[in-house]
Amino acid sequence: MSGFLNRLLPKSRKARPKKDEFYHRIAQLTGVEPKDISLYKLAMRHSSASKRSDGSTWSNNERLEFLGDAILGAVVAKWLYELYPAENEGFLTSMRAKVVSRKNLNKLASQLNLAPLVVSRLDAKKPARSLLGDVLEALIGAVYLDKGMEAAERFIETKIILDKSEFDNLKDQVVSHKSAFIEHAQAQRIHHEFKLEERWGKNHSLNFRVGLYLEGKKISEGVGTSKKRAEESAAKEACQELQIIKK
Repeated sequence: MSGFLNRLLPKSRKARPKKDEFYHRIAQLTGVEPKDISLYKLAMRHSSASKRSDGSTWSNNERLEFLGDAILGAVVAKWLYELYPAENEGFLTSMRAKVVSRKNLNKLASQLNLAPLVVSRLDAKKPARSLLGDVLEALIGAVYLDKGMEAAERFIETKIILDKSEFDNLKDQVVSHKSAFIEHAQAQRIHHEFKLEERWGKNHSLNFRVGLYLEGKKISEGVGTSKKRAEESAAKEACQELQIIKK
């Protein structure tokens, strides 16, 4: 009798977890319905806000960023290969570097309004230069792990890949003034050297001054919070003075 009554009674429905604002924002942003929302939350967690995931391992978005970087590079390479059938390897490599540069990814991530989703302990007034670009790459990695390569490629194509006119605008942009200067010097067979001339400040706030020499003569100098940035600054000044690139 009880079995008969049970069949007549409406079956209780299993409660579904509520889809919060973060879920809907990710779905809108990526164009997919997330299966494992924890991947997307991890993609938004900067290393400054790392937390222990299993009692010993610190979890943040760096591994997802590594994965997303590789996927992004492959998808962009495929697009460039098809878009410029007559161009050589050097051109394609240079263009890919410009598309996936931190400057370009930071700009795209800002346009996608990723900042409100990021979990970070950095000073909001002085965020890491590459923070948003890193998060965008981590998001690509999350989409790939959650929904597969096809979904990741579709996300890249709709949110990151530019149309041909915008690709063409990137042709004259310089990703690295140091690379541009070195290529020029090597082509002209001119000896050049970057020399560290001064270093000051404490460990957490170091500054560097680098001089750039051409055939033993100093032609420019740059200052930065790392030797690499100081070299880039010196190379930029030299490129402009020698008209290797336009000012």
